[in-house]
Amino acid sequence: MSQFQGTPESAEQRAQRPLARGTEALQRGDAAAAVTHLEEAVELDASCGDAWYNLGVAREGAGDVLDSA
Repeated sequence: MSQFQGTPESAEQRAQRPLARGTEALQRGDAAAAVTHLEEAVELDASCGDAWYNLGVAREGAGDVLDSA
């Protein structure tokens, strides 16, 4: 007897959780945690513009100016 597993999540859907965590970390001023979560988001969905933008902001906030450009 097999159980219905539902539709697999798309890359965009999988990236939403780390994007949300990274954005929340950025809003509370924790740039290092934001970078970690947002890097995961862009790995899961390289087309996520919000994740890329926020990652640049987080890297700049963390003092990683070379990688934020």
